[in-house]
Amino acid sequence: MRLDLPRRSSGWKRFADSMTLTFGRVHNGESYDLSALDEMTPAERELIEQTLIARPQDWRDTEALLVLGTPAALAKVRVSLHDDYRAVRLFAAEGLYLRGETGHLEQAIIEGLRNADLGTDLTVAMHLAKKYPTPAIKRVLIEGLRDHSGRVVWFGTLLFDGWGLIEGEFDNKATAYFHKLSAMPNAERFQAFLEYCREIGVKDPLLDEF
Repeated sequence: MRLDLPRRSSGWKRFADSMTLTFGRVHNGESYDLSALDEMTPAERELIEQTLIARPQDWRDTEALLVLGTPAALAKVRVSLHDDYRAVRLFAAEGLYLRGETGHLEQAIIEGLRNADLGTDLTVAMHLAKKYPTPAIKRVLIEGLRDHSGRVVWFGTLLFDGWGLIEGEFDNKATAYFHKLSAMPNAERFQAFLEYCREIGVKDPLLDEF
């Protein structure tokens, strides 16, 4: 289906243009122009929906389908819970969670934290872990800090943020501390982390499990 047809609304043209993923848009993690959907005619929205449903999913497609919110669009989002791409699964899980379908999000975040490589997938999983810091998700962060030296800085910072120990968006002191920890052997690192948490008065029953 061609998206550059003449005599379309400005909303159609803006949205179609935003679907062309330039290097800059990909690098900056830009969404499609979702506000343009509100400026389309009903017939145009239906055509866009059909196009998004028919194509292999990018997380941007999932995001747009959630905005469209029709039964057919949401059915496609539910299919995307099992997509090959982890970022698509995470966007689908959060979008459905916000619509009251709460049975998928926590496990999707946990799977991402445990298995995603450094890059977009792990970034999305950590972003969602910060928004939804359930005890199960915090437990996975603690386990990751213990077992994976390459994730100490990110997971440790998320934990400190959840405990109210991060000052501002970037806390250089906390970052420096976790960089120092990441250079230690696993067992020594984790013991030092637990001792430091006790010293600064962190009160989280999860720590008593380790």
